[in-house]
Amino acid sequence: MKYTLDGVQYTRKELEKYAEDNGLSIYWDSIADANKLEEAEIINPENHQRTIMAIIPQEDAPYEEARKDLSVTSQYYDWSDTAADRVTDILEHLIAEEEEDEEEMAEFEKTELKEAIKEYNEQVDAYNNYGDAKKLTYREAIKNPEEMQNTIANNL
Repeated sequence: MKYTLDGVQYTRKELEKYAEDNGLSIYWDSIADANKLEEAEIINPENHQRTIMAIIPQEDAPYEEARKDLSVTSQYYDWSDTAADRVTDILEHLIAEEEEDEEEMAEFEKTELKEAIKEYNEQVDAYNNYGDAKKLTYREAIKNPEEMQNTIANNL
């Protein structure tokens, strides 16, 4: 079988050599019958706080990017400022301010929350090609921000 990476065709042996020369990981089980591949930064299967460069099927790239963006990160992660982080930060602010309802929120806070939820839900769509994550709603975030934080934490 031939594999195509960046428009160049490789045999399995040639692809293994390319990966070795370029410090890339290959997970043959995930490649299976895919012939169009790409290099991507993915979450390390052996340490979920780190990323690695790997050769993956081209159609898996949006899912892998969504996995990173739906992760709530901390100082121990290789990446940060994810869609999940942005929504969580806003929810933490709402909880700390103990704002009772939508009327108490400043207009920019409402807009910021709506945009963060929209971005998060776009990543959920990409993730749900292979996974099963729950979308967030603005109303639920206002009504019960703690529950939304739990949803985000449990989505992956």
